[in-house]
Amino acid sequence: MALPSEAAARLLSALAAQHSSSIPVTVAASPADRLIQAQSVLASELKSESAVTDLKTLLVALMADCSQKNIHAANKWVFRHCLAPEQYDALGKLFTAAAEAAAPHEWSRQLHMLYLINDVVFNTLARKMDWVNRALLPHLGSVVRCAYAAANGDSKKTEKIEKV
Repeated sequence: MALPSEAAARLLSALAAQHSSSIPVTVAASPADRLIQAQSVLASELKSESAVTDLKTLLVALMADCSQKNIHAANKWVFRHCLAPEQYDALGKLFTAAAEAAAPHEWSRQLHMLYLINDVVFNTLARKMDWVNRALLPHLGSVVRCAYAAANGDSKKTEKIEKV
């Protein structure tokens, strides 16, 4: 699913080009540590460790098989559990940490995460939930950068990223 306007596509491109230092990040020893920290922050915001465990299960399924069913299930989880800007901010940090923790050769996993984020953003636009995008989109640049890095200059792969 593409975003509904060319302006949104320009925004995504600008975010991808933006330097990540503008987004405050808590320093951790490794990408895996940052992922664990992001999961903990999300669990704290949601007040539910089991909800984050459910999300991890959904994301693993999505990364293995980027079907509409898996995207829909993860999207449904997001809208059921994330109800406040702070929760979407924590979710964005989790997406960023997961993208940074993925192995460089796992380009398809990066793309699958972008598909999910695109679906969430598209649905928030359709529902006129602009506040969600204000909380989530600042993290998108880092995820897009990771996907471009994982594409390793392959024009077919970068073209798919740009289509999202």
